[in-house]
Amino acid sequence: MDPTKRTAGNEYIEITGAAEHNLKNIDLSIPKRHFVVFSGVSGSGKSSLAFDTIYAEGRRRYVESLSSYARQFLGQMDKPRYDAIRGLAPTIAIEQKKATSNPRSTVGTITEIADYLRVLFARCGEQHCHKCGRRAGRSSPQELVDTIRAKFANERITFTAPLFQDRKGEFRETLQALQAQGFLRVRLNGEIARIDGLKIPPRSKNSLEAVVDRMKVDEENSIRLTEAVEAALRLGDDWLKVLHGNEEHVYSTEHACTECEIGLPEPAPQLFSFNNPLGMCDTCEGIGKRMEADPKKVVPDESLSINQGAVVPWRKVLDRASMSRSYIEGIAEALGFSLDTPWRELPRDIRKKLLYGTSENVEISVVSGSRRWKSNRPLEGVLNRYARLFRETRSSGTRMFYMQFMSQADCPDCNGTRLREEARAFLTGGKNMAELSAMTVSEAWHFFEHLKLEGNALVVGTELVKELKNRLRFLLDVGLEYLTLDRAGATLSGGESQRIRLASQLGSELSGVTYVLDEPSIGLHSRGQRQVAFHARKAP
Repeated sequence: MDPTKRTAGNEYIEITGAAEHNLKNIDLSIPKRHFVVFSGVSGSGKSSLAFDTIYAEGRRRYVESLSSYARQFLGQMDKPRYDAIRGLAPTIAIEQKKATSNPRSTVGTITEIADYLRVLFARCGEQHCHKCGRRAGRSSPQELVDTIRAKFANERITFTAPLFQDRKGEFRETLQALQAQGFLRVRLNGEIARIDGLKIPPRSKNSLEAVVDRMKVDEENSIRLTEAVEAALRLGDDWLKVLHGNEEHVYSTEHACTECEIGLPEPAPQLFSFNNPLGMCDTCEGIGKRMEADPKKVVPDESLSINQGAVVPWRKVLDRASMSRSYIEGIAEALGFSLDTPWRELPRDIRKKLLYGTSENVEISVVSGSRRWKSNRPLEGVLNRYARLFRETRSSGTRMFYMQFMSQADCPDCNGTRLREEARAFLTGGKNMAELSAMTVSEAWHFFEHLKLEGNALVVGTELVKELKNRLRFLLDVGLEYLTLDRAGATLSGGESQRIRLASQLGSELSGVTYVLDEPSIGLHSRGQRQVAFHARKAP
């Protein structure tokens, strides 16, 4: 098409004399608001035209429009080789490449769906106790009064207000203030004492509580019970303790479980993020996986005996006389098996003890030259030993040696969900954050399509649910209904990563933008009996 016969503007992108790389002074007009395909043999200049000319120039012009202060952080961008380009809109390139190699990145974080889920759970989630599963949350002073009255009916109890926990100091000013308010006793490190003449060791850590009242819980002391609870909460910063005999019970108006008598975290978006210390599992630090010693790598060939090298880490030790070899022989003598017996023929309990250790002591005799000594302690086991050494070593070379016996396994504490148990105890629509993240895109969309919110959650969560459904819909439109939201970004193929970025750009609602897509997104993608066109959504 002759570019001189058209006027660049809202209808066409006019390119004259494109000569980047292997292009030979190409002139062409590209209609806007259409799906345009560049096709040709390898090396014909498709990428040079789409990425190195159109996209590069659109990006360069946008950067040039910024202030000089902003441009200093973006670096200098070279101008592509061409004579003229007119009618060019801001451009966005969606190339086929891995989204990320970061182990913390998932489909949910890449598409920002996880961000909206965190806010939804923080604002609309129902908090439950992670220990007993009961509904938990804030309690009013009157609710605490009713709980204490029902639990300690006709019993004598003592109310205390926690002031300091494991703090050094004499607390003179605090004791004087308590006396001025009319308090006579405190509880210091679990012992009740009068304030008069009390001396606190300044260099040791001490726990201090104010004794608010002592009473029998009955109808005559009903008003007094309410006053004691309110006074203890006011003095203990919304926390109080009830002493009943040798038992100690903790209550709070903050987020807490009155049944388990434990405090619970305040719901916040950070609590539901495995990339934040508040929400990540402490064991795996939000990765969801742990390196564990693999029995198949430690004993790869079960037809061999230990003397023949069945236990790979012991091979070099058994090749020569040493104290370590004598120790292994002592283990065999103590457990009653032969080092020449093939591994698969050893009793199952023997193999289990060698790999995973024992809880009871095992007496082992070790002979080294003229020296003879005995060890009487539990066996650590080969797998436990190498897992411990792998975690403790600071040498990269030693770590690489141990890696040959290790494999990734789901974290035993969070079961691969990456979140701490307090975060997993919040429910929305009967599902917790981990369960929602384990859903496929299609399952998650149907979940939010039928989600019923009530009360304050309806007011707060309506827009959040709407945004979540929109983002999930874009993923459905590009044929990614089978991906789970917790799928690691590093495991995505190049085409899947590209379509995720395409869905994110479609969801940005930009207008007047030229999208430049790499080859795998051009054409049709078949999944089952359904044909999904990547250009199904027409650019605005």
